[in-house]
Amino acid sequence: MVVTLKEIRDWLKPQIADITAAYIGRIDASQEKVICIYGRPSSSGTIAIGGLQNTSSEVKSISILVQWSKNCDIAERKARSIYDIFHGARAVIDGKECFFQMKNDEPVLVGTNDNDIYEYVIDLDIIYMKGW
Repeated sequence: MVVTLKEIRDWLKPQIADITAAYIGRIDASQEKVICIYGRPSSSGTIAIGGLQNTSSEVKSISILVQWSKNCDIAERKARSIYDIFHGARAVIDGKECFFQMKNDEPVLVGTNDNDIYEYVIDLDIIYMKGW
């Protein structure tokens, strides 16, 4: 059982106040108060001694684009509140026990899009238990 981008989105969206939409893979650049979940390359495919059948966890690497407001302070605060959902936390996503490893100490400002909406990126790894 793997954790999919859709499962992550469906788990995360109800936890974000005032969100307009949550996308997977691409975003509507004209909207404010939206996020998008993207898959990232991962190279942490560690297999336990004894083989794959003895490996108890896997990793899903994601980026969350937070496209929130034409006001930088509002966008930064919202990005931080989303970051805090994951930071130091654990959760059950679609029946899988998950732990979160943040890749940066805070959301990263990537500027504004063509519609002058501020965007932040949150990079993290989701470590989930196989067969849990």
